[in-house]
Amino acid sequence: MRKDQHWQNVRPVMPASRPHPSRSATLCRWILGAVTPLLVASPLLRAQPSALRSVGETPGLGLASEAEEGDFMVGSLRLSSTFTDNVLLSNTHPVSDVDYAVQPGFSIGKTLGWLHTDWDFSPGLVKYQRVDQRDRLTGAVVSNFDARPWEHWLIRVRNNYRVRTDPPFDTFNTKVPDTFFAGENGQLILPLAEQISDEGNVDISYQPTETTTLVLNGFYRDYIYHPIRGQNISSGLVNSQTKSGRAQLYRRLSGNAFLGAAYTYQDIDFAFTNHGAGVAAQSVVGVGTVDITPSMEFQIFAGPEYAQVRNQILLNFGLGSVFIPTTEDVLSTTGGAIYSLHKARTTLNLAGVREVSGGTGLTAGAHSTRGDFTIRREVGAHWYADLTAEYGLFTPIGVSSGSSFNIRALSGRVALDHRLTEHLSFEIDYSHGHQQQTSVTNPRRVDVDYAMISLKYQIKRAL
Repeated sequence: MRKDQHWQNVRPVMPASRPHPSRSATLCRWILGAVTPLLVASPLLRAQPSALRSVGETPGLGLASEAEEGDFMVGSLRLSSTFTDNVLLSNTHPVSDVDYAVQPGFSIGKTLGWLHTDWDFSPGLVKYQRVDQRDRLTGAVVSNFDARPWEHWLIRVRNNYRVRTDPPFDTFNTKVPDTFFAGENGQLILPLAEQISDEGNVDISYQPTETTTLVLNGFYRDYIYHPIRGQNISSGLVNSQTKSGRAQLYRRLSGNAFLGAAYTYQDIDFAFTNHGAGVAAQSVVGVGTVDITPSMEFQIFAGPEYAQVRNQILLNFGLGSVFIPTTEDVLSTTGGAIYSLHKARTTLNLAGVREVSGGTGLTAGAHSTRGDFTIRREVGAHWYADLTAEYGLFTPIGVSSGSSFNIRALSGRVALDHRLTEHLSFEIDYSHGHQQQTSVTNPRRVDVDYAMISLKYQIKRAL
């Protein structure tokens, strides 16, 4: 996929969604979202579009030398082997194992006048030596459309559909760049389950003058969990659906400084019952962005956040039981900061945010405090090094949460990859995850390490 770029001096956007879909419904919605720009934009207009970043969205880590430019088609085959010291994610009885994975991939990028589109398709097959219940098929389909159908307008449509059974930080399923503010709680280590996620967003930017930019976003994210083979009981994970919208207005104060405001509404529905449990949150933040140098940017945002927590109390009677709906209002603050550096041989992102969010399976609504540090550097001729550290603290909100319950997660990753020839490269990778769940009734601690080596063959052709 192409490296994210700025469109002139455009600044930020975000979210909208829909009920828990079936797989066929999800696929239909994904196809409709993908082709919408083709249906609504005028074929008489043109202009090379470029990517758009929203408030709180961290740039991609790709180096300039790795960017896919123009029209291209890429086919690849990746073979890897990973040692895991806690394959069942249980500190009580840790089991180590080695897996072998085959992951073909296909990418295509095409520009049609005012429209540029990227597609990535990457299925995978993983086989374990000892714990065959962890054998799995994985897959991801990612689509991206950038269009500038009219002067002063920029439209971006993105979708990411994934099937996996690993923690989100697992290197086999690396995270697709996402909005950090109102984004995924990627630090959490989940109980074993098949995870199906579908997320997408539409960003629309309008620049009526050289100093003013209006940005509108719609976003949705669905998480659905199923027991894996050999697992006869529920994993305890909470299905969820997030629908969100955001409006942003920015004013350029000088050649490299912007000041603005963003209003965000998100509704998080938790499908562990059929009684409407969830969280509706609204926030208004002031946003300041400054380009310190052409390759260095700093953004800060903060403001009040109001959340209404929907829950139920179960009352049991002799002849049955009844759910009594309850609500609770929570007023808090939200905010964060992002520092990014993009140079020819080094890219770096440092980000932190506090907000109301979904618990990505482990909890319902939560106050989340997250931090993320990532750096990629070309350390020699065709040698590249990656370093990542993530931190998360999640405290559930609402009538069902207690003050003594929280989840603290920490993960780190270091990797080195080298291009052996024009088509062949290898990578070595180490990841560690730690998670502590503090609870009077259900305390849980998980520690897991991954050590991976992979070989990748890739062919690229210009279209």
